[in-house]
Amino acid sequence: MKLFYSCLVVGVLICIGITGIHAADYLVTETGKILTYSGQIKIEDDVKDMSMTIEVLEPYERDEMKWTVHKVEVNSAGQKNLQFKFYEIREDGIYCVAESKKSEEKPDVLDKPYMVLPIPPQTEKSWKIETKEGSKKTKLTSVIQAVDVKLEKDDRTFNTIHIISEGTASAFGMDIPTKRESWHTKELGMIRQVTTQVIMSKKTTAELNLVLNP
Repeated sequence: MKLFYSCLVVGVLICIGITGIHAADYLVTETGKILTYSGQIKIEDDVKDMSMTIEVLEPYERDEMKWTVHKVEVNSAGQKNLQFKFYEIREDGIYCVAESKKSEEKPDVLDKPYMVLPIPPQTEKSWKIETKEGSKKTKLTSVIQAVDVKLEKDDRTFNTIHIISEGTASAFGMDIPTKRESWHTKELGMIRQVTTQVIMSKKTTAELNLVLNP
């Protein structure tokens, strides 16, 4: 049963899973860059370790466009979930335009690309996110709470954009209340994420933090 809860949360992490600031600065595009996250998933009083890695692959070219490709792997409660995500920078924001579970060379182009972060990112700016993976659907409304939040980590202070996303994740005939908070900084992208869900009356919280290089 705990694996069932973990799978639902992992799906949300990956689907979801940035005044004068350019949002594009918050999308990591350097080929070969690897971001490692560590954290925990807590289901009531049961706590398990979890981790996530994001590797930036070679850009994918399509119709004279170059998409940034992220290889995303989440490990939770002994369960591994791998996905390739393709991002495009448009005039009004960063969009996830395609996904794939098998290879970065054969993306499944989304019928409805969804915005990851608007350009420019401004306080109280909101947008909708709708994703679908098989029978799993996620519908969230994201709001930028602030664009100048100070976040301290490992004796370092980062200026971050704080985003709160709320809505539902639908799976196995259930609509699961979902809340995700994330903090993003220039060049490193997301440095912290906390996802909370209530699944069959049980509160599940997944927390991930970027592991900083010395």
